[in-house]
Amino acid sequence: GLAYVSYNTYPGWHMRGVLRSILVDAVPHDAPTGERVRIARAVARQVATDAEHFEGFGERLAGHARELLDYEDHYLAHDHLELENHPLWFREFLDLAARHGLQFVDDLEVSPNVAPSDLHGLQYVDRISGVTFRASVLCAADVELEDGRSPAGLAQLFVAGPLRPEGTVEMDEGVPATILGLKGKSLQTSSRAVKLFARSISATWPQSRPVEALIADVVDEVGSGGPDASAIRHQLLDTVLNLHRRRAVELETQPYPFTRQISARPIVSAGNRWAAEAGELLTGGRHDRHRLDRFAAFVASRLDGSRTVPDLVDDVVRAGEDGTLSFSDADDSQLRGTDLRAAADETVPEVLRHLASIGLLVG
Repeated sequence: GLAYVSYNTYPGWHMRGVLRSILVDAVPHDAPTGERVRIARAVARQVATDAEHFEGFGERLAGHARELLDYEDHYLAHDHLELENHPLWFREFLDLAARHGLQFVDDLEVSPNVAPSDLHGLQYVDRISGVTFRASVLCAADVELEDGRSPAGLAQLFVAGPLRPEGTVEMDEGVPATILGLKGKSLQTSSRAVKLFARSISATWPQSRPVEALIADVVDEVGSGGPDASAIRHQLLDTVLNLHRRRAVELETQPYPFTRQISARPIVSAGNRWAAEAGELLTGGRHDRHRLDRFAAFVASRLDGSRTVPDLVDDVVRAGEDGTLSFSDADDSQLRGTDLRAAADETVPEVLRHLASIGLLVG
């Protein structure tokens, strides 16, 4: 079996620990959580103002205090106000795991330029990059590990990314092209097979597809006039690794748990329905967070699989008639005239398409 452990790490938590110690000292431990968070935010604002007058350390501390003000309440309360919070160096975590008969497999957020077997290299990267958090996977110490980032391992994974060309791209072999991915990361190529591969990945975004299936599609499209299938396969597996090293794509062991298709009775997960009704952030299928406008949240909160699109339109019309919902609650939609039903007929499908595009529909 596998164990997943998330934990705060040094060196990044050295600076955060200073700020946390200020908050813990200033906030009453026995006050209600909401009140503790309110006081902590006030203290952080004061720290941001006071510390920036001190060059170097103080300026960096002020920056961390300003960052903290953007955190969600639950994160602030959990990581900065709990009495128990003990960050570790990565090597300390490995030693602790070994004492319990466990070994390191990899991180959920893998270090793209260091192999998981290079434990000293991983600790080095932590030190020079100021890592604050790790999400590590462990297994029994007597299990013989294989390199999951080898070509054979990559072929079993699922890949996703909003790959797009920079400018107009000629798909012919030998014509240079720049492909942009997540966070603006890029890859240069003149290979027709790589350009076709990138186009196929982009076509399914934000959903993922099996790497093996994408390679098969490209081999079929290139046909007999291009390189042989084994050469294309080797080239595309190298491309996946290079794109991932640049953090231009995401690699997963399972397909993302959402659908881009809008079913007859759409479904949002129970947790996200609750979050929508409560006005909280929703968690997408790619583990990203989304805040919906009030109109979209109203629709999302009702997607339990029991309602068709006409049912949802009826719900919106009733809410509009009794004054609990207005089309002005939608960021990109205003009431068109006074015909509630016509406006709802147009706006509800827009909301569903948006929910699908950000990975919130699970059925």
